[in-house]
Amino acid sequence: CTGCNLENSAQGFSLPIHCIFTDGLSYEFFKFERNPNPSFIRGCFPGDPYHLRRGLKVPDYSSMPTALPFILQLRCACETIFDIMLSAYIAGLKAYYIQSEENGRKQGSKIPSLDGWDRALQSADRALAGFREAAVQRKDGDLDSADATVDQALLALQERYKFYSHLQSDQSFLTPSQYRSSADFLQI
Repeated sequence: CTGCNLENSAQGFSLPIHCIFTDGLSYEFFKFERNPNPSFIRGCFPGDPYHLRRGLKVPDYSSMPTALPFILQLRCACETIFDIMLSAYIAGLKAYYIQSEENGRKQGSKIPSLDGWDRALQSADRALAGFREAAVQRKDGDLDSADATVDQALLALQERYKFYSHLQSDQSFLTPSQYRSSADFLQI
């Protein structure tokens, strides 16, 4: 975590580090944030149910009479990993937005990419909220609504790429050598 934080700081970013560790049968989740107050969260995030606070366990399907419990728990692990990765992506967008805003202040003008970062961030936030709402709908047994909500969330997730193509051309923000690494990072 410290190494990732140091690299982010060297690039002028302040954002949380999200980690996922697995041995194939259990998943542990960590979040480290240096600023403003250093914090390290292990195994759970705010609002997690008690039984998930030490990570997710996936049963060994080879010792089970049916694969259903394995598939259900694996789905839960996949959804959690997706949520964490989308949350980390949003944290990255926020960091880019803040950096673009600060660069504009230093130059005495608004950076053209700021509106694009804002729209991309709003789209990603809508997608995350939609996916979480769909999970609640699915758990409540409303599968048709869950499917429709997921479709809307996927559209919001795809929408953010429209704004990213504009952001890539903002040379006052990214240097040419950063284009490739930023594109790789932003296309999680």
